[in-house]
Amino acid sequence: MKHFALPSLFSVLIAVLCLLAPQQATAQVRSTQLTELLADYTAQVSLSPNEVTVTINGPSDRWFGLGFGAQGMAPGTDVVFYANGSEGEGVYDGHLVGNAPPEEDEEQNWTVLSEIVVPGVRSLLITRELVTGDENDYNFDFDAASISIIFAYGAMEGFDLAYHQSNRGAEVLPFSEVLSTRELKPDIGHLVNIYPNPARDEINLSFGSDLILESYNIFDAQARLLQSGSLQGSVEMARIALNDLPSGIYFLEINSAGDRGMKRFVIE
Repeated sequence: MKHFALPSLFSVLIAVLCLLAPQQATAQVRSTQLTELLADYTAQVSLSPNEVTVTINGPSDRWFGLGFGAQGMAPGTDVVFYANGSEGEGVYDGHLVGNAPPEEDEEQNWTVLSEIVVPGVRSLLITRELVTGDENDYNFDFDAASISIIFAYGAMEGFDLAYHQSNRGAEVLPFSEVLSTRELKPDIGHLVNIYPNPARDEINLSFGSDLILESYNIFDAQARLLQSGSLQGSVEMARIALNDLPSGIYFLEINSAGDRGMKRFVIE
C-alpha cells in the first residue's frame, strides 16, 4: 500500500468543513491519505462532523467501485460505483448481494462535486452525509480511527458491471486530522457568497454592506496556505484571481475586524 502527496494533475482532494456553530467552533477534517489500492487506482476518504467526501482516481475506460465497512463481498455491504446503470453511465449508490454485481439503492445519496477525465484516468470527488438514514448506507463515524474498504475495477474495458478477475482487494485506511482552523468567533462565512462555484480562473465574493472584509487566505485540503491578499476597500463585492491553482477543493478564509469565516470552493 502506497501513500501519496497529491500531484497537481490529480489534486481533487477530499475536505468538507463544518461551519455552523454561531459563537465559537473549530472546523475539522479527518482524512485518510490518498492511497494506491491497485495499479491506476487510488482513493481517499475524508470526514467532517456532518459529511463524508471520497476521492477516487480510477481507470477512465471501465467501471470501478468502493465498498465501506467490509473486508469482503458480504451481502448488504454499502458500495459506490461508477458504471452503466439505470440512468446511464455515472456514479451510483448501491449495495452488494453476494458474489454478484451490486444493486442500485432506491435512494441515491451521493452527490458528485467534480469529475475530471484525462487520458487514462477518471478523477471523482463525491460527498454525502455521514448518516443518511437509509438502511442500505454505511454509517460513517467522524471519531473512527480507521475505515475498512473493499475495491475493484473491471478486468476489461467497458462500463457494464462485469467480473473484475484479480482487480480487487480490501484494505484498512487510518484517519488523521488534516485541517483544523483557528477559532471562528463568530463564524462570518454564511454572510459571504462565492460564485462561480465550481470556478476556473477567479472567484467573486458578494456580501452585505454591513460586512467589511479586510483580507483572505486560500488553503488546500492539507491546510497548506497557498495564497493571501487584501480585501480592504471592497464594498459588497470582491474578485479574487486564483493564480493558476490546479483543479481540486480549496478553503477560503475571510477576515473582518477580528472575526473569521471559512468557505469551501471547487476549481474545475
